[in-house]
Amino acid sequence: MPTTSTDQALNDAFLDLAFADQEIVDAEFEELIAASWEPPPPAPPARPEPADRPPYRYLPRAADPPAPGRSTRPRTRPARQRSPPVRAKEGR
Repeated sequence: MPTTSTDQALNDAFLDLAFADQEIVDAEFEELIAASWEPPPPAPPARPEPADRPPYRYLPRAADPPAPGRSTRPRTRPARQRSPPVRAKEGR
């Protein structure tokens, strides 16, 4: 349906009136957004930190025997690092 100049003038006058007050435009926009989106979910409750318990650390039990092949003596020097294997030369 084609619009006439009277219809266009009426539309322009309505838009001028509608957009004249920025507070009304902002309020309408906020209402449209609020109606279109769901409110965010509530934040999960914070878990309280137990103040009387120390942080978790693994401490071996005194009854645990040492692993097989391990000495119970403390190591006094660092372990040696082995070099890569050497291939035998042909003809030797």
